[in-house]
Amino acid sequence: MSTKTDSPINRSGPPPVPAFTKQREAIEYFNELLNFPKEYISNKEEIDSKIKNLTKLDLFKLRAISNEYQTIYRYSSLEMQFADQCLVDVDVHAKCNFDDFLEPNEYEPEGIEPHLKMVEQGICNTAEGVATLEQEGLHVITGAERFFFMHCFSDEKKCQGGVGRDINPRVKAYNDFNILLLRIAKNKEEYIALSETVYYEDSPEEKIAAIKTRISIIAEKMENSDDIPNKVKDYYRKHLQDFAFLYLQQPRRWKKDPSLESKQFVSFSDSNHRYFKSCQYHLDNAQFLKLQACAKSGNMISTIGGINDLVFLKSRKVTVIDTSNISDYVMLDIRLGNNLKPLVIHTHGTGRPTTYCSYIHEPLTKQEDCEFDMLVKSIKSALGLDNIVWFLKDKFQDHCWNLDPNEQHHDKVPGAVRCRKILGKMKTYVGENNIPILSL
Repeated sequence: MSTKTDSPINRSGPPPVPAFTKQREAIEYFNELLNFPKEYISNKEEIDSKIKNLTKLDLFKLRAISNEYQTIYRYSSLEMQFADQCLVDVDVHAKCNFDDFLEPNEYEPEGIEPHLKMVEQGICNTAEGVATLEQEGLHVITGAERFFFMHCFSDEKKCQGGVGRDINPRVKAYNDFNILLLRIAKNKEEYIALSETVYYEDSPEEKIAAIKTRISIIAEKMENSDDIPNKVKDYYRKHLQDFAFLYLQQPRRWKKDPSLESKQFVSFSDSNHRYFKSCQYHLDNAQFLKLQACAKSGNMISTIGGINDLVFLKSRKVTVIDTSNISDYVMLDIRLGNNLKPLVIHTHGTGRPTTYCSYIHEPLTKQEDCEFDMLVKSIKSALGLDNIVWFLKDKFQDHCWNLDPNEQHHDKVPGAVRCRKILGKMKTYVGENNIPILSL
């Protein structure tokens, strides 16, 4: 911004609202307000009047994301509020002891739509009766392209932004590079040109030269963009080359790419785009514009970490958590740091078809947490198990495989979940098998 101010601790209140000429100035101003203590925010009318002008210019979407700090947070982007999570060092060469899965392997991703519709409508049926769901909030998603696929199927009026969450730094690199391309592209045609995979199978030198040329074009467009805050530009300046070399060499077989057929590359002849026809967002103008609006607003971020560790989002309302098939490997023990009850979506079966199921997350009480740990310890000891995940999945998961299209896909809990349903099943199992209860 053009005017500098002292530290918030020395101010008597927020600075006057300036006359914005660029989107970047508006974003920086409203995020500067986040530094102010609650008592300083008393000029709601002045802010609101200026926001009306911003809305006319279609600068960025406004979201009320906290009742307590509504006046401040209404104008905050995810990338600024959670800069300590998303604008961090990313080592694309780091080992995470898990496959990349940068290519989507869950076919027909439109299977997630009925679950998103339940959230948008605010109600769903469970074994206990009709349950209510929060309709507006953040969506948390694990994975690479599936992060963008979910946005294609989400209602932008209800989804306040997307938070990618994955243990693999290469997934973050892939997502962040794609987010940048969405932000700087003039239209979907330019996005296609900027995001196209660089081939040259027989000439590594030509491939490297082509990637470097693409990087130069992208870097220039980023520097000339008024939509991107300087703090975000600094992040990309540091990582652009690593991110580009990773992203631009991915085959992305899920994409329908007419130019690919003329290249006659045998290794890429097994394109599976027919299984992803519902989310060809580079060809569908409505989907592209929806993704681009979210990316430009700064409300599409990617973070590194486990899907269970979401306490950093405790000030925000999370309505959906898409965990893919993580429960096949790790216990779902989602911690939000609050009492929210988002819909947790999980998948079963890679390839075709992939089944999408869901359940409502309900935090356990401290006493239930302790009891859950005691039962896990007792079962592991009695059966000589090193890992409880596969046992819980085998014994206690609801039927989620090859469901009939007309069968209820909600209220289905994968076995390895810290929840009351699995707690009750463990109690029954321990009692029926006379397993002694061990103390913690």
